[in-house]
Amino acid sequence: MASAKNRKPAANHDDNAADLSVSIEDIKASISEFTTPELVDLQATLASVITVRKAADREAATRDVAALLREKYGEDISFISASKVKPKYRNPQDHTQTWSGRGAKPRWLVKALSEEGAKIEDFKIEADEEEHQQAA
Repeated sequence: MASAKNRKPAANHDDNAADLSVSIEDIKASISEFTTPELVDLQATLASVITVRKAADREAATRDVAALLREKYGEDISFISASKVKPKYRNPQDHTQTWSGRGAKPRWLVKALSEEGAKIEDFKIEADEEEHQQAA
């Protein structure tokens, strides 16, 4: 198996994609010649690719584990499904930002509590609001 240093980047699986024959060493050797904006753009591209790749790897691992569990326990493996904790608090300026009340407080909430003098109750998701969100 080729080491990461000598392995060539995986080509895009698109039939129209050009064959990528640039090695990691070639990239490392030329990267110092990039301008700062080019490096920032490259960093953003890499971050995006890494995020997508990690998600795909996680999905593949989940499928593999599920297949192993089905093999061992049969088709009913619903007992292993992770339940998502419902959010208890919502940012009134951006309804996509929520917090379950577990773990560290999100930045938007910390800022509102410390700088704006708000109270945590101001962000509580009311039962009727939660039902409305589920219906949507």
